[in-house]
Amino acid sequence: MLRRSFLLTAGASALSACSEGRDVQTVKGGASGTAIPLRHARYLKLERHDGYTLARLRAPVADQSGGQAQEQEAVLVLAPRAKPEPSLPAALRHATLIRTPVMRIAANASSDEAFLGQLGVKDRLVAVGGRVSFDDDVRRGVIEGRIGQIGYNWHAPPNLDVLLAARPDVFLMRLSDPVHTPVLDRARRLGLIVAPTFAEDEPTYLGRAEWVRLHGLLTGREAEADRLFDQIETRAQVLKAAATVRLPVPTLWALSGWRRSLGRHRPRGGTGVSGRRRRAQPAGSAARPAQMVVRNPGHGTNTSGGGPGAGLDRRRPARSPAAQHRGGGRLASFPRRTIVRQHRAQQSLG
Repeated sequence: MLRRSFLLTAGASALSACSEGRDVQTVKGGASGTAIPLRHARYLKLERHDGYTLARLRAPVADQSGGQAQEQEAVLVLAPRAKPEPSLPAALRHATLIRTPVMRIAANASSDEAFLGQLGVKDRLVAVGGRVSFDDDVRRGVIEGRIGQIGYNWHAPPNLDVLLAARPDVFLMRLSDPVHTPVLDRARRLGLIVAPTFAEDEPTYLGRAEWVRLHGLLTGREAEADRLFDQIETRAQVLKAAATVRLPVPTLWALSGWRRSLGRHRPRGGTGVSGRRRRAQPAGSAARPAQMVVRNPGHGTNTSGGGPGAGLDRRRPARSPAAQHRGGGRLASFPRRTIVRQHRAQQSLG
């Protein structure tokens, strides 16, 4: 009887702890905070405490060659500027303290630029990767010298001299290779406030998008970030529902590769896209692809209807990563070589 009572008591305690764990996260050292629910992000945890918000970032980061991943983590304490500096428990003595809202921001990844642009605070950028920005205002600021160039995350570690001159309140560093970790540590020793970001390491697209909520906390645009992500999530659900009732369309996917010596596109295999389409048809089959999709690295997916070349997105010329950094940072542009064709489905060769 006593044994049964003990087991029931232990079971009830365990269930109670699990139930409370949904709403409260315990921080080592005795401090506890209320968790901010995140629905999709796996590598970001947010907790609201008395006088500050705690952000825990943790993700496996692999090198550029796709080798063995290394676990990277950081703890950020986001404290409002308008209030006194919070008294932190001993467990958070090594955390990075960031006074919010941040007004001067540096970022070495286009994803962080995009988050800030959607939140309406792109004017706070004082340093970015370079001139290859999808935002016209940011790109113009770089060309005119108002925004510094620190180098893109996929190319090299950030230029610390430019960062020190820009004096950002926070540097959002996309850590795309573990070998860049010593540069992150050195930046902190030099007095820079660095927040590594792992949005692009998330395994799902909604997980990546949910990182906008961290950017909202950093910039004082939390409500706007929550509203924006709710819109993204709702739109994704609508599109997924529409896709489930849509009739399947025979589609051929072709990927064009870089000719590294010239920075131009060249279909791999030597037979061209049309040759791939012919080989992709089963022997004796009269069906043809209803749509041909060609993806050029760095330019998204293009589909076209009508005649050859119709529907091509010609707003951005084809550029290779190597060409972007030749000649002192000048952009080298090359004409787009890939033609995207769309053919209506035919039931017979006639």
